[in-house]
Amino acid sequence: MEVSSAYEGYQADFTRLQEGLNAASTPPSLKLLRQKAMERFSRLGFPTTRMEDWRFTNVAPIANRPYALGALAEVTADEIARFLIPELPGALLVFVNGRFSASLSDTDALPSGVEVQSLSGALATGLDTVEPYLVRLESEGEQPFSSLNTAFLQDGAVIRVGDGVVLRDPVHVLFASTA
Repeated sequence: MEVSSAYEGYQADFTRLQEGLNAASTPPSLKLLRQKAMERFSRLGFPTTRMEDWRFTNVAPIANRPYALGALAEVTADEIARFLIPELPGALLVFVNGRFSASLSDTDALPSGVEVQSLSGALATGLDTVEPYLVRLESEGEQPFSSLNTAFLQDGAVIRVGDGVVLRDPVHVLFASTA
């Protein structure tokens, strides 16, 4: 596969994402953020060894390999158990193929003043609390992989710690892939 074919594949996947099942519930500002990121990635392209910052890193094997959005999948607690640290105190957030799984997550151990939720949940309740961070991360510099990642952004972890609150136990965030 040539790099141009990879671009076409990413563009097709991006169009499917923007027009997909959840398109109606996706906040317009998130759609715009994704669109700008995809436009930036299309302009920048994959880095090459001719670029100063990438002169020692050949990303052609990544650029030439086709990738696709992960399908929704059911995963059981038994299937993820081997990836957990036994008796680790604190909250657990589990994402399967990039999507938050409330049934596999546990946030009961959080102290007062700490809020942990999925990015999709935060976006559904008010984009204004997380959007500035998403925009800042995407727009800092001309980073093709950051732009590609933002273009396909669907979910993630949002952790808010109130003023003066100490989070003594870790928040374990597990990303599992069924592919």
